[in-house]
Amino acid sequence: MPRIHYPALLLCGLLLAGIASADDRPPPPADGDMPPPQGQPHEGHQPPPEAFAACGGKHPGDKVVIQLHGQSIPARCVDFHGKLAARPDQPPPQQ
Repeated sequence: MPRIHYPALLLCGLLLAGIASADDRPPPPADGDMPPPQGQPHEGHQPPPEAFAACGGKHPGDKVVIQLHGQSIPARCVDFHGKLAARPDQPPPQQ
């Protein structure tokens, strides 16, 4: 009769469970999270004044349009360190 190696069986089960629940997509940002644009460090990143002005009197999740550099940019208001700021719906193009 073959002998069962319980530690190896447990390890295989855990590995299979991990593979089955793996997801290639990164988790979505938490509500109010405002990650830095690609290519810019998180430390010290501050939205421009126009982002705060666009959300004056608004609520989190409200749709707004930011006027930046002569462009109209669709955005949503999100919490940024206790103040509402407009976060663009699409990341800015890479330069």
